Amino acid sequence: TEQRVALEKLGIGLNAILMNGHTGLRRQVMPADGDVNRAANVEEIRRMQDILRTDLAAGRSFGMSLGLEYHGALNTSLDEQLALGKVLAEYNGVFIPHVRSSGISAMGYQPSAAKGVKPATLEDSIQETLQVAEQTGATVVFTHMKALGTGYRGQAKRFIQTLQAARDRGARVYMDVYPYDSSSSDGSFVAMPPWIFKGTYRTNNGEWDYRADFDAAWQQADAATKDSFAADVRHQIALKGGAENIRILEFPRADYVGQSYAELMKLRRVDAVQLAILLQREGNPQLAGGARMRSFSMDENDVIAFFKLDWCAVSTDGWMVLPEEAVGDKKYDDTHGRVFGSYPRRLAYFSRDLGIDTLEHAVRAASGLPAEILNIHDRGRIAPGMKADVVVLDLLKLKDNTTYLEPSVYPSGIEHVLINGGFAVDGGERTLALRGKVLSPSSVPSP
Repeated sequence: TEQRVALEKLGIGLNAILMNGHTGLRRQVMPADGDVNRAANVEEIRRMQDILRTDLAAGRSFGMSLGLEYHGALNTSLDEQLALGKVLAEYNGVFIPHVRSSGISAMGYQPSAAKGVKPATLEDSIQETLQVAEQTGATVVFTHMKALGTGYRGQAKRFIQTLQAARDRGARVYMDVYPYDSSSSDGSFVAMPPWIFKGTYRTNNGEWDYRADFDAAWQQADAATKDSFAADVRHQIALKGGAENIRILEFPRADYVGQSYAELMKLRRVDAVQLAILLQREGNPQLAGGARMRSFSMDENDVIAFFKLDWCAVSTDGWMVLPEEAVGDKKYDDTHGRVFGSYPRRLAYFSRDLGIDTLEHAVRAASGLPAEILNIHDRGRIAPGMKADVVVLDLLKLKDNTTYLEPSVYPSGIEHVLINGGFAVDGGERTLALRGKVLSPSSVPSP
């Protein structure tokens, strides 16, 4: 309620829907010891159900989003998910999880700290979420679906088969995908585990000196610590697609920029762990790892396989950034080309240039299908009686202009954007008009 009031008072440029955040629910009912990174008990789950049911019944929420890979929800049980999923099913609410893992492990997993515990894999994560779909009847969206890293790149079709089989059994399962082969976290790739840095060394201007910090830690490390370090480095590289799919974006030696991690291993005649140490010692001391690196953890052919489905929507997994904000130290932090180019890239590159599907199919994936998933009946199509959310574009000029070196650039070919009948973009220029509204669910409780 507070968020809706604030958005309506301040005004917004785009239409927005509000969801119950799962970790937010947990924080409301699990304050006794201040720790939400544990399993919820029966009473806490019941209280979460009550809050969720109240918000759904009042039309304040379209469903619930979850971050099962992140702190605050890591220890969420399947029983907790099922209990909340049943409430969502009562009101046609949508269950939208960031699954626990998109590859060989969750992002935060480190072999050195696992103590023999098997990490959750993409297969495990899919099966967990499918149980929610099939046992509760809730609509489930695998959000920004991907198959990343060693052993998973190029394997999309086998996961599609698993999800399609569930749909064939009657599960209401969808996915959304952004049209890039590198994620946001890929853009801050560091091979070294964070625990090696103690934060005890600073440069003359007060910034963290990662080089001195690492050297001090390495000098004191015993054989077991060095083995743990090596295991974590190798795991991180595998998780992010392998050495051949990691590239240097910024380094004091210009001839290293643009080269892959694998190419530098060959050039320097070292293994992956030794290269991680060399880059830190020879690179920028104010960067963890010594270099700015981006991994390309996904395979474009997997993205294509997902986009061909008639139950895969387009997404950005993005946030609000203005190009004039993404400068200096912020040029590569907290931004990604998907923030600016997802929809143009989906239509222009994948549909028009590669010809993976028809333009009509691509447009539906970006408009009609999301409205269908969310039970929004008066948007998503151009027809009499529908709300006037309209994009006028020049398909021949349509282009995503972002690159991984220049991630914050507006696209070409978008002539006009109308939101609720008013211009947000006019003649290719943004108007900054706050035409958006906070939408309310149009669905009713299920019979």
